[in-house]
This record gives sequence, structure tokens and C-alpha cells, in this order.
Amino acid sequence: MRSTADEERRDPDTARAVKAAREKMDALAKVTTLISGSDPNGGIEVEVAAPYGAGDLSIVNGSYALVASGVGWVNASLPPGTYSVRHQLGDESAIETIKVFEGGPRKFDIPPLPFASPIPLFGTRYFHNGSDLRSLARAGGNFRLLLWAPAPETPVGADSNRTRIEAELKRLRLEVFAATGSSGRRRIELPAPTWTSNGSALSWSNEIGHLDRGP
Repeated sequence: MRSTADEERRDPDTARAVKAAREKMDALAKVTTLISGSDPNGGIEVEVAAPYGAGDLSIVNGSYALVASGVGWVNASLPPGTYSVRHQLGDESAIETIKVFEGGPRKFDIPPLPFASPIPLFGTRYFHNGSDLRSLARAGGNFRLLLWAPAPETPVGADSNRTRIEAELKRLRLEVFAATGSSGRRRIELPAPTWTSNGSALSWSNEIGHLDRGP
């Protein structure tokens, strides 16, 4: 039975093909090892993390070659140099630059992606887009609203809580975006609350329906 070495000596073309195949396998093994984070030729162990462990991360070197990737975070052994990290979550993506060098940082936290807020959330840059408070006018209808708020047991606390709740009720509103003549909007103001014996507030209305805009 002939060995592989014998075949290579008898056929130069076979020898060249075997050599090329071995070189490709060695190159593939090096890339696979680098992506897995254990480079046998040496490197700097780094960790790249996305906010909340969410999103796809891809690390590209200066030659635009993918050297590491993962979901949420990536651990890799990288040669010193400058790398680009692409962070993608859904349709949003961003690219950050990191520098790997001896004595430098070993962990890189990628900043959050700048998602747009769908509603004017307090504490976001979209908060000012909320509608202004407006005075409201009641009219008849068939909706029922209920508000309950616990109050302290002491009379002083109950009185204080009652005043606060009454003030808050004046600010509450319900707007129905439906065609009502030329205004195109309906609105109401909640009625004054009724009170239970322990100082809790109950407020409801069975007459909320066709409403005019008012001044």
C-alpha cells in the first residue's frame, strides 16, 4: 500500500496540490483560533461588550478583515493596533474605534445605540415634544373613570392628601382624537372627587361623551 509521501514523490502535481491544501487548512485554523479568542502566536486579551448584553458585535482590523464577532460581547486575543467595532441591534447600527496596545485598556464598553423615543418620555431629548396642559370641559357620555389614592390615617394627613389630589384632578385630561365638527378633537375635565370615610379619594363619571374644545 502506497503512502501519501510516496504519491507525492511520484507525482509533482499531487505534491503541489497537497501542499496548497495544507497551507489553506493552516490559514483557516489560525483565523478560527483568532475568532475564538486564543491566538497561539500571541496577542492582547480584550473584551468588547454591548449595553445590556444585546446586539451583534463585529471587530474589523486595519485591513478590513473580520477578526472577531459575537452577540452581546466578544472576548478575543488581538495584536496591537486600531480596530473598528460595529454594533448592530435591529435596524440601528454604529461603528466605534478601539485601540489595543500593551498597558492599555482590556475592556471596551460600547455606548448605547441612539434609538428614537416613540413617546415624549421624561428624561429623554423628546420630552419637550409632549402636548401642553389645557383646561377641559365636561359633557355627557358613556365612559367611566375611576381614581383611587391612599391617604394617611391621621386627619391632618388626610386633609393634606385631599388638597393635593383635588389639585391633581384639575390637571388630568382625556382626549379622544375623533372628528367633532371643525375642532377635530374631544376633551374633558374630571369632576371633583368624592371621599371615603378613611380619606381615600374616589372619582368617576358616567357622563363623558360628546365634548367641545372650549377656550
